[in-house]
Amino acid sequence: MSDKEKVYRVAMLHAANLLMAQLVMSLKDSNISSATDECTVTIDGGHQHIVKGLVECDCTHFLTTGLPCAHIFVAQDHEGQVKFVSDLVPQRWQRTYSHCMNRIVLTRVMFQ
Repeated sequence: MSDKEKVYRVAMLHAANLLMAQLVMSLKDSNISSATDECTVTIDGGHQHIVKGLVECDCTHFLTTGLPCAHIFVAQDHEGQVKFVSDLVPQRWQRTYSHCMNRIVLTRVMFQ
């Protein structure tokens, strides 16, 4: 299964679109330097960002959405890991969570 298929299977549509944009950005020219548990990643001559433990980044995308960013994808690829891992998608962005929350809201509306 491709990364695109995995993304759209796991994440809600808006989150999946954000993730796909980050995956595309991760294909651009990048520089990376790694230390023990941190990597410094620069994509396409932009700002340097610090990726910690291959799961956290100090960039605005990650800090505001909690979704993996291009910097995390570059770091994972640099370490020989699969770029997209569904475990990195926060619960609030997952399809299964969305369906569960819709049922709860619908149930509350029906019994009020």
